[in-house]
Amino acid sequence: MFKIHFDTKALNKEDLLSALFFDTSPENQLALTFCNEWFSNQPFFNIPTSGSTGTPKTISITRNQIKESVQLTKQAFNLTDNDTCLLNLSAKHIAGKMMLARAMDIGMEITLTTPTSNPLRNITTSFDFYAFVPLQIQTIITQTPEKIEQLNKAKAIIIGGAKVSLELEELLQQIKAPIYATYGMTETVSHIALKRLNSALKTPFYEALPSIELAVDNRNCLKIKASVTNNEWISTNDIVNLEDDHFDILGRIDNIINTGGLKVQAEKIEQVVELFFKKNKLSNRFFIAPLPHSQFGEQVTLFVEGEFEMKPILLTELVHQLEKHEVPKEVISIPLFEETESGKVDKRSTIANLQ
Repeated sequence: MFKIHFDTKALNKEDLLSALFFDTSPENQLALTFCNEWFSNQPFFNIPTSGSTGTPKTISITRNQIKESVQLTKQAFNLTDNDTCLLNLSAKHIAGKMMLARAMDIGMEITLTTPTSNPLRNITTSFDFYAFVPLQIQTIITQTPEKIEQLNKAKAIIIGGAKVSLELEELLQQIKAPIYATYGMTETVSHIALKRLNSALKTPFYEALPSIELAVDNRNCLKIKASVTNNEWISTNDIVNLEDDHFDILGRIDNIINTGGLKVQAEKIEQVVELFFKKNKLSNRFFIAPLPHSQFGEQVTLFVEGEFEMKPILLTELVHQLEKHEVPKEVISIPLFEETESGKVDKRSTIANLQ
């Protein structure tokens, strides 16, 4: 039976409305409001997107789309009304709302905790189902390794919202519970494909969930059609290699840099830089992006967060591993990257602050 736990309170659905009046936590208010709207049979929900299919905006998602998404997750991980889950993501965005929707529609017990980099720090209870962003589970493993035993009791752990680094993927091998990277967005009402990240079952590609149709458009970007998209094709900005219901992501179409008429995929360079950072045990965040260039139009530039004293060594290695036009023309160190509201690196704002 659905029950929601937060602070020292445990509420059934009949208690939710009154809880809105005595709980002043902004995150709890977001969660309680959504739960009340759900149990009031609200037919539409306005949810902000992160920009996976274009400029960030607010879109309207139907109750039926949410229920269809819940069923996909329920079937994928065999979730039942005897299971428990943790909400450690903001209920403002689709990932947090869907954890609540799964709990309400399936009948699971859900515990709310304030979204932080280590949401398990003060939690001793184990849960059947977790959803983390990469930073959260990496912090849990590195700062509180004793929590691995809690995680091991889960039916499934999903990770989304950002790319899983090579360093994190290595750390995840300590966990016995099944861990999956998710592929999805607000427009697809959470994930529509999964990639196993740990154990002998890990794979290099995403596999679409049942009933999800995939195709590529004329840009070679992924298209998705399913009941969660109201049976309409949704075009993404992700360039993919697609084979039947499996795909791997080459990069985003808006991360192509045109330098002197030659096209460079930023993610290709980032993969090489990531291997260098891993080999040299560097934990700095970084990204590749263009800067204006008077001769080439755009120049490939590497932005690194924090102190970085290995620029000459890195550039020497990149010269041997990349095409000449792919090697960054400049490496810029920035004390602290700007972030979006959902915790992702905000590349545009970070670069804009340089000017």
